[in-house]
Amino acid sequence: MLLLLAYGAALHLPYLGAWPLESHEALAAERTRELMTTGGWLVPHFAGKPDFRKPPVPFWIGGAFALLAGGVTEWSARLPSVLACLGTAVLLVLWVNRARGRRSALFAGFTFVTSGAAIMWARRAEADMQLCFWTTAVMLTYWFGLGEPVRRRQVLLAVAMWLSLAVGVLTKGPLPLAFLGLAVVATVAFDPNRRRRLRRLLPVAGPLLLVAALTPWVLTVVQRHPEALATWYGQSLGRYAGELGHEKPFYFYAARAPLLWLPWILPLGLGLYLAVRRSALSRPAWGFLLVWGLGGLVFLSFSVGKRLHYALPAVPPVMVFAGLGLEALMRPPQPLTRPWRWGVVLHGALVPMALAAGLAAAAWLPEYRLALAVLGALAALGLGLSLFLYIRGRPAGALAGLALSLLVVLTIGYREVVGPLLTQANTEAAICRYIAQRAPEQQEAVACYGEVGPQVLFYAGQAIPVLGSEADVAAWREHAPGGLLVTRSGPWRAEVERVGPWREILPGSTLNRFASREVVLLQAVDPLRLHVPGVGPTRAQRQEVPDE
Repeated sequence: MLLLLAYGAALHLPYLGAWPLESHEALAAERTRELMTTGGWLVPHFAGKPDFRKPPVPFWIGGAFALLAGGVTEWSARLPSVLACLGTAVLLVLWVNRARGRRSALFAGFTFVTSGAAIMWARRAEADMQLCFWTTAVMLTYWFGLGEPVRRRQVLLAVAMWLSLAVGVLTKGPLPLAFLGLAVVATVAFDPNRRRRLRRLLPVAGPLLLVAALTPWVLTVVQRHPEALATWYGQSLGRYAGELGHEKPFYFYAARAPLLWLPWILPLGLGLYLAVRRSALSRPAWGFLLVWGLGGLVFLSFSVGKRLHYALPAVPPVMVFAGLGLEALMRPPQPLTRPWRWGVVLHGALVPMALAAGLAAAAWLPEYRLALAVLGALAALGLGLSLFLYIRGRPAGALAGLALSLLVVLTIGYREVVGPLLTQANTEAAICRYIAQRAPEQQEAVACYGEVGPQVLFYAGQAIPVLGSEADVAAWREHAPGGLLVTRSGPWRAEVERVGPWREILPGSTLNRFASREVVLLQAVDPLRLHVPGVGPTRAQRQEVPDE
């Protein structure tokens, strides 16, 4: 277990704060910072106003880490997701250890921390990986509680289940309730032995405990802000009904969820076969996992609004099957039979493919040519070495080589490619970092036109006034000569330029083909100094301003 946790930490912690927060990450981080100040640790705030769209637990946790780190940073904002990923792996290990054994348990934990879901979302300063952890805690304490013969332990597990459910709801809404409901329905319908034990999981006291855990925060917020109820409805049932957009077809998760299971698709298929057809797990156990994973995806598929990260709570049970398959693959027959040889040949094709992918990426991104070529070569070398050890009858060495190569490639990739690329592409963060670095006496002369983005607030580090009309912009220019105005490109910028002139500021070398130009930074210029390099007055302004 310690080795697994050390490997997971080495995989996901390096360069955690190496690139700026993206828009949704900055939104979560700014809510955390304003919860600690404006909200008084009770209500998340954004731009100085109460923001009820998300429950408070992720911001409480983020605020605790921010206190330890001396402030909300990229690193402190992303750390809770890493810890939630590792915690989910620990829960899976505990469950599979009881259901199958220690070796299978460690394989399940390994497949989870190296899955596409973990690699994509364990480093994001959002609540989704924390929701995955609490949902996993609910499902596993439910399973353990049903099978626990000692009453005192059973009561403790039931209490842990209801409290985990409360924390999960306060993390990102009622989705854990839906997963628990699926498990209960499946138990009633297909597991008569455990059906009789449901009444032992505190069916009356448990819901009362759940309500007692939720009520203090909910009532306090509703008393102060009655409009919170409508917001919570829109963010849960309203989102499910499609009121918030993100409309996708019914088959969206069937087509996209495999991205969360990479690179363990083949072991996943083998593990399903072994569990269902070869009794690698008991029927109640694999049925529970299928209801949790597959049933959860079906439930989410009925939602009109769909996004890939909504499916994260359904990933852990799938990785249990992938761990079973990977464990079986690590015990190949000697000599290899025909199916195993075909599998080795198919995976052998990944070696030249990895090298070719690195070279193709190097040609596509010439500014990172050397790093991408080296990464492609390292990936090909690691895969080749793992396959060689596997053919030679050393599967443990093959798996260790695969794990090490994944660690090396990702660590170097984060440092040499991902971090610099995302930093250069994040023009909005660069603009606001430029604002934050200005002298304190100049920071007051900053405003936004139209709307204020989360990155603007987070990286500027101050409450920036939002101007709502051209008249507001004109009045602000008179009182803030040389002031900085953050606005959107397109119609918003055209409106601003009618009240000018302005000079566009491009902080840093952020203008490349990946840089977003949705946000621009303009500096007010004295109309009598139009000869300043970089000034671009409009035609109407040239006619209005006398010649010097």
